Amino acid sequence: MSKPYVLANEITNTLAVAYVRGTDNHVHLTSATGFPTGGGYIRIGDSTSFCLCEYTAVSTNDLTTVTACTLGVVVSVGDEAKTWPIGTVVSRIWVAEEAAELITGPASATDGHLAVFDGTSGKKAKDGGAPYTHPNHSGNVTSAGDGATTIAAAAVTLAMQANLAQDTIISRVSTGAGVPEAVTVAEQTLLGRITGGHVDDLSAAQARTLLNVADGANAYTHPNHSGNVTSAGDGATTIAAAAVTLAMQANLAAESIIANNTGSAATPAALAVAEQRVVGRITGGHITDLTAAQTKTLLGITKHYLRGTVAKPKDFYDNVDHEICLWPATDAAITITKIQITCDADPTTELDIDLKWSDAFIGLGNAAVIDVCDTAAGVVVITTGFDDATVASGKCIYWSFGAAPDAATTQFSFSIEYTYD
Repeated sequence: MSKPYVLANEITNTLAVAYVRGTDNHVHLTSATGFPTGGGYIRIGDSTSFCLCEYTAVSTNDLTTVTACTLGVVVSVGDEAKTWPIGTVVSRIWVAEEAAELITGPASATDGHLAVFDGTSGKKAKDGGAPYTHPNHSGNVTSAGDGATTIAAAAVTLAMQANLAQDTIISRVSTGAGVPEAVTVAEQTLLGRITGGHVDDLSAAQARTLLNVADGANAYTHPNHSGNVTSAGDGATTIAAAAVTLAMQANLAAESIIANNTGSAATPAALAVAEQRVVGRITGGHITDLTAAQTKTLLGITKHYLRGTVAKPKDFYDNVDHEICLWPATDAAITITKIQITCDADPTTELDIDLKWSDAFIGLGNAAVIDVCDTAAGVVVITTGFDDATVASGKCIYWSFGAAPDAATTQFSFSIEYTYD
């Protein structure tokens, strides 16, 4: 028998006889009083030498049909299966009708741990582990373990509060400190506190007393404004015509003008003027700062010229260079519309010269011929049929001799006409 047991009662008189005979398998007692007649469990012996037994019934002073299960030291004498001396203590452990309510436990357990049911029979227990330890709370509500909880300062938002009745405020209207109270504010009343009173919605009479205004007193009459801003009483104010000086206006960004450069009426805006620009409006456009090309077009200056004279071209060719720079870098894209050369006399050998452009004068990268400008009878005029009359912005324009000029030619003059694209 492996069930745990609890001693219920004992027979301890010295006349008690407790033994199991081999012939009838009974435990004989001096008195079986207190042992349920329907069967149960007994312990024979003391805590150091005992045997646990189950009996089926009590007959006279015998516990009949005893099944022994040795858990202690068993004394055997003679032919008897189990014999105990006179005076051996016989203890009732539990009765049959209580057996269903008792449960078994594990062989060992950890001190302080909890016992829990093992399975669904309700008769078996197991080690349930250490007792639950409540953690510390944090956040809006704090606590130390399972102790008292505390709402953190400033943690309760309006959304966390219980609903408040319509048109009420939270105050304390009762005497002394205490629980806040809801105060309803009625229509046509003001919230306040009169002398000797509490926070409450005030009647019209109370409000007049508080404001020191008599019943029926006239409302405040706003005077008429004059000066830069005028008004009729408390009506709309109007800025007087020509009243706003420059000093009254908001600061204006540096190098800016005030204008409306949109296609319709609109609030004036600040318009920045860049360097080397003038402000105007071209056909189909709005007020803006114009480029040089736009300004020239606006002023009707559509034709532009490169003009000059080359003296002693033969000496220049022989002693200086075969190219003469006229414009190191164009300021915008242009189109050549006319080239004209005139020598001081009709040379024996005509000028062999081309007008060219390149990326830069140094190195003459990506050079291109604008047109061949060889003279005939000492002159040449070209207005059509250019090889490449368009010159992009930033390009160099220069003369390029194909051969040495005639030594008799002391000079030649040129005029190059162009327009901005």
